[in-house]
Amino acid sequence: MITIESSRLSVTIAEPNVECSTCRFDRAGFITQVTLDGQYEFCTEEYGGTHGMGLCSEIQCDPLSAAARVGGKFLKPGVGILTKTDEKPYFFMRSYPTLPFPISVENRGYQAVFRTTPIEIEGYALRMKKTVTVYENRLRMDYEYENTGRKELDFNEYVHNFVTLNHQMVDETYVLSMPAMNIPEGPVAMPRREDIGPSSVYVDSEGLKTKAADMNASMMFLDPAYVNHELKPFSWKLYSKVNSLSISEKVSFDPAFMNIWTVGEIISPEVFSHVVLEPGEVAAYHREWEFCD
Repeated sequence: MITIESSRLSVTIAEPNVECSTCRFDRAGFITQVTLDGQYEFCTEEYGGTHGMGLCSEIQCDPLSAAARVGGKFLKPGVGILTKTDEKPYFFMRSYPTLPFPISVENRGYQAVFRTTPIEIEGYALRMKKTVTVYENRLRMDYEYENTGRKELDFNEYVHNFVTLNHQMVDETYVLSMPAMNIPEGPVAMPRREDIGPSSVYVDSEGLKTKAADMNASMMFLDPAYVNHELKPFSWKLYSKVNSLSISEKVSFDPAFMNIWTVGEIISPEVFSHVVLEPGEVAAYHREWEFCD
């Protein structure tokens, strides 16, 4: 386990390819816990079978798996070179034979730098650098991508934010404020999925709320048209009306879209970055979280 600290925060990060070996999440900078002032925790485990936790990133580049033949290999950025075992496209709930990317780590005490070495497959390759820095009650994650392959790369990156306010159940006292999302007030429609039950989530003038503590998972795919691109930086804030705890995130990029998943003690606001890189091109952006009591 890797630990970095500031005057107020202690952040634990999984060792790449050792403590984090999923076929879904970026194994570099997989943050398992953020503790404020030695007493308040803001990260929790995913409910489900993909071993998500805390602030874990995922990079979606699914067309590469769809194009691969059975028995062939495809690039899963952040994870490695995966082998396609049947005709079905990549599915995040499944495990695949994996050649993991080499990942180096430099721990500077207040900062951890992760460098992911690319492995080219079918003309696709991506060099990644992720820098996680803490100062006072803030955590910043800087991303740098370089297309070292021979073909264009087109992908989405997002952080799942399996966050909690010191493990309290999400209930009617919680508010998820999203100033740059112009979501119509009223009940929020949910997708029809077997693993997602009835929901009591709704939107009012303060933000997104729920009517009661609920162990049924709720998933909201928010229309990109709701994003107010004039209001920058894009941000969200989760807080409770009965205590002073809160967590917020702001991003340096213009979000492609946003999803929200909630169940039990978890609210997972997911802000998506869309990246397109021609061979040799580089892209960079950052996310920053603030934790308050």
